[in-house]
Amino acid sequence: MLGISGFIDEIDAKFEEQTRIAKEIGLKYAEVRSANGTFVGLHTPDEIRGYKQRIDELGLKVSSLASPIGKVPIAAPFEQEWERFLRFTELAAQFETKNMRVFSFFIPADENADDYSEEVLSRMKRMAEHAKSVGITLLHENEKGVFGDVPRRCLLLAKEIDNPNFRLIFDFANFVQCKQNVMEAYEMLKPYIAYFHVKDELATTSESVPAGQGDGEIEAILSLAIAGGYKGFLSLEPHLVDFAGLASLETDPHKRNSTMSGEEAFRTAYDALLGILARIG
Repeated sequence: MLGISGFIDEIDAKFEEQTRIAKEIGLKYAEVRSANGTFVGLHTPDEIRGYKQRIDELGLKVSSLASPIGKVPIAAPFEQEWERFLRFTELAAQFETKNMRVFSFFIPADENADDYSEEVLSRMKRMAEHAKSVGITLLHENEKGVFGDVPRRCLLLAKEIDNPNFRLIFDFANFVQCKQNVMEAYEMLKPYIAYFHVKDELATTSESVPAGQGDGEIEAILSLAIAGGYKGFLSLEPHLVDFAGLASLETDPHKRNSTMSGEEAFRTAYDALLGILARIG
């Protein structure tokens, strides 16, 4: 079954508002990243229990825990990140989701990412093995600047890690940012894709736009994926406005429509995705 989810912290910084509006919009799933302006992993056990209770009361389910694991420099001590990773896998269980987002470490901009393949693979394999042991699936996001930011290295990760509990997120806009042919990326990676981040971008201006209005080839790719039997999640990550916490998530500035509220931007993104799915049929 195809599921629509979204990064609800783009709606509002306050968790109560995030969840209220998500339910009002019609979402049955939510992607949990931050609450009240801070990554959920930094909150107390009592606060976490409160967020889960709120989600349950509204009848929502968590499609994925949007962790920041691996979104650190490759030169940073791995054991520190490993301890944080263990904490987030416990959080995923608390939110009753089998999915957790990860990244493959920022590579120095002036160095060849391929030179770090052995170290990255060693770290990611260790994380994937633990994920398998606790019954969650790690979803790797093709974030600009990390080892797996281009299709070739995403494919390397999927093939070399060779673990059913390690799969790929396909983020359309991130491939646009990296100046990749998005359709070719999909064709290369489709056997390993288990999740889509739905955001779009104009290649010429780096402007974030609603799905289908940029260069991410979202409609064409989703049409192929659904026709091919894809039944995972489509998770809205609109990035249409400067929501709380955005500065800590991206290293590059982007042009955004700051005249909209977070709720208006999220509704715009949701309607754009529904329009695409209606046209696909």
